[in-house]
Amino acid sequence: MQEPEEYIYELPQDNIKISQAPLSRRAIAFVIDLIIFNLIFYTPYITVFQLTSGISDELLEINYLMAHQELFTAVLTAVVCSLFILLIYLSLSEHLLGRTFGKQLIGLSVSGTKSLNACLLRNLTKSVLIFLLPLDLLGFLSKSNDRLTSIAAKTKVLYEYRLSLVSDLI
Repeated sequence: MQEPEEYIYELPQDNIKISQAPLSRRAIAFVIDLIIFNLIFYTPYITVFQLTSGISDELLEINYLMAHQELFTAVLTAVVCSLFILLIYLSLSEHLLGRTFGKQLIGLSVSGTKSLNACLLRNLTKSVLIFLLPLDLLGFLSKSNDRLTSIAAKTKVLYEYRLSLVSDLI
């Protein structure tokens, strides 16, 4: 009995170039994440808050809020809660998926330690401590060219550039 011939097939492979993500791509991914967060979480949350508290849009002006301390406290609590929800969204996305939806759309991913604590640390200045974001960005001036919280969490944001067959031929 004759043995069947063996054939070796080589399928085309994705040609992927991985490098450190540029700040512009990271910023675009963050804006996309903020839009997604606003549409899915923040807008319904604020709508429910307004419906349950009886507060109209006109009453949310800063002068009115400053004159009514209880209302100001309620609105400030709602904003702080929404920032914590943003922190949870960003951190759980990176912890479970290795990237947020904005990073996924732009072709970015997080490498390194993906423990929940590291993800929480990375995303603190993009959510709850947003006022410290300019200080966090000073890390881009350092040798590692990364955010200070990313350095502390021992993570890197990478850009996966996929080369297509057409661009290889040109």
